[in-house]
Amino acid sequence: MPIQEGRASAILIKNIEEVNALIETSFWSLIRYSLLTLVAASLLIALVLVRLLISLKEANVKANQAAETKSMFLSNMSHEIRTPMNGVLGLTDILLNTDLNPTQRNYLEKIRFSANALTTIINDILDFSKIESKQLNIEYSAFQFEKLLDNLRTLIGPEANSKGVQLI
Repeated sequence: MPIQEGRASAILIKNIEEVNALIETSFWSLIRYSLLTLVAASLLIALVLVRLLISLKEANVKANQAAETKSMFLSNMSHEIRTPMNGVLGLTDILLNTDLNPTQRNYLEKIRFSANALTTIINDILDFSKIESKQLNIEYSAFQFEKLLDNLRTLIGPEANSKGVQLI
C-alpha cells in the first residue's frame, strides 16, 4: 500500500490542513487587528491635530487682539502727547516774533528744533501704530539735508564748541 493511502499519512494531511486553516485564520486576524490599530492611531493623531489647530486659532485671536490693543494705545498716546507739543511749538513761534536778544532767540530756536524733533518722533509712533493696523498711507516729501545740518549745528554747536570741537 502506498504511503499516501495510509492512516498515518491521512492523519498527517488532516493535521497539516488544520494547521494551514489556523495559520490562515491567524493571518487574517493579524491583518484585521493591524488595520484596526492603524485606524485607531490615525484617529488619535487626527484628534490631537484638531485640538492643536483649535489652540493655535485661539492663540492667534488673542495675539491679534493684543496687537490691536497695542496699536490703539500707541495711537491714543501719540495724539495725547502731540496736543501739548503743538502748544509748545505755537508759543515758541509767538515768542520768536517778539523782540529778543540773540541769546534768547538762540534758546527759542533750540526749543523749536527740539519740539519739532519730538513731534517727528510722536508722528513716527503714530505711523507705527497705523502700520500695525494696516491703515498707513505712504507719502513722499522732499528732504532738505542742508537744513537738517544747520538745525543740528544750532542744537549741538555750543556744547561741541565748549569741548573744543568745531562743527563745519
